[in-house]
Amino acid sequence: MADRECRFLELDEDDQWEALSDLEDHTVTGWHQRWEIVNSHFTKDAAEAFIRRKNHDYGEMRVCVESQYYAWEFEAIKAAILDGTLTHIPKLPE
Repeated sequence: MADRECRFLELDEDDQWEALSDLEDHTVTGWHQRWEIVNSHFTKDAAEAFIRRKNHDYGEMRVCVESQYYAWEFEAIKAAILDGTLTHIPKLPE
């Protein structure tokens, strides 16, 4: 990094990759892994049941917990469950 005016970790990612590719006897390889939300559930059991039913459609899936605090739809459903105005919840298939 002697020819650059800053340290390696201070470079943006593209410049880091470029600096690494300029090194002799080095090969730059890597991968990009992307996670996406496929479905949302209120319970871990429901999420795991979905994975058992649908993993052949999506490949590897995991349960991930995210806040739904700002999702007004989920807040409305939770409120309806808690105040008794939502009275029917179908049983999940096994």
